[in-house]
Amino acid sequence: MDKAKFEDITKHFIQPLFTGSDLGEETAPKSSKKLVAYVDPCKIAFRPSKDADYRLTLTRSQPFEEADTEVVRSFLLVLRTLEPLWDKTSLPDLIRATMRRVIARALAGGDESQKALRATIAEVIMQYESWAEQTYEGRRISAALGIEPSLLVSKGVALGDVYREDFGTVLAGGLETFLTVSSDGFINSYEPLPTEAPKIAGLFAPMRFARIAEWTDGNRIGIGLNRNGEILVFKNKVLVFCKRRGSWHHFTHEAVIKRIALEKAIPPDVCAAIYESSLDVSFARSGGCIAVVRRTQADDFRDSDVVAKGDLIAVGSGIKANCLRKIIGKPFPELDRRLRAEILAMDGATVLSYKGEVLAAGAIVKVPAGSSGGGRLAATKALASYGLAIKISSDGAIRVFAKKESKVVEMASVG
Repeated sequence: MDKAKFEDITKHFIQPLFTGSDLGEETAPKSSKKLVAYVDPCKIAFRPSKDADYRLTLTRSQPFEEADTEVVRSFLLVLRTLEPLWDKTSLPDLIRATMRRVIARALAGGDESQKALRATIAEVIMQYESWAEQTYEGRRISAALGIEPSLLVSKGVALGDVYREDFGTVLAGGLETFLTVSSDGFINSYEPLPTEAPKIAGLFAPMRFARIAEWTDGNRIGIGLNRNGEILVFKNKVLVFCKRRGSWHHFTHEAVIKRIALEKAIPPDVCAAIYESSLDVSFARSGGCIAVVRRTQADDFRDSDVVAKGDLIAVGSGIKANCLRKIIGKPFPELDRRLRAEILAMDGATVLSYKGEVLAAGAIVKVPAGSSGGGRLAATKALASYGLAIKISSDGAIRVFAKKESKVVEMASVG
């Protein structure tokens, strides 16, 4: 494939999978014929064919995991099937239409025995992509489906037949109910989800889809569509892929959590709670900012005016501070996850101590004069100078900043 064309394809389809990554190029080593190579923790390299004398690279602040390289490999293998069409001007449209095959291969593997499962995953994604652009009775469509990889029935009611009927758009809306199907796409069951609160602590999935995420234990696969038109894919109780803002994104949660930990300066339970709640705010589209003050920066933060004293829960005398003192009363990781999301959605920043104590919520942050990039980004960077701060945009993107040596740098980005 022509180098310029491959670079263009990478920019539009591979790079968006890994939010915050930078694209580069280098000479391919003659000693290796690998399509995808893990160069170092924060860099992977890949080429369109084993005999290509160049390879493109992706680098980012958080480490790549083996699952990331498998996603790139899946894309390249699917791209190879389109080789006769590489010179066609319609190739980008064809790739866009086949991204669902990349996702299916990454989830189910490439073995011939999983062919039916891959076809079912791709069929569901294709249907949800169509529904994401539609309304039913004036409302955006939401849906969810669970796939049992170990179940093969080859008879009964086919999922595709149900989805072609009008009632298919209102059956199993995802938040309270969902359908399950066999690996070859036949209806297996209708699952009304429990009415009690799901076990959402330690679940790296948006709270609103916590129930189906829980169901995907043991290699089951769950696919959801929310009313923002986002398609979410779950496996082994975590969010793995999401299509939002027109592009697919791959999630490797542990790599981000390790970055949030600041080399163990922040306890694991605090890191996990922050990350979970960042996902909740991201998919609720409410936007937010959350910061953690390092132990070594506690005195500097207390003596600064970066957050107004009236916004500090411990000493504030206003209605907000009094209310928050009453309803919080425990460290951030121990709060109900729904309350955490509501606190983060308040206009202003949420600030925690390194132990997870909630120091402020809905706080107005004083930013340096001449700050650029928008008010929320400026506030996030100002707070990051005391440890760590996370900006969650109203479009869902998550960016993590921290102070390293004498400057604030971006540590990770998600979705």
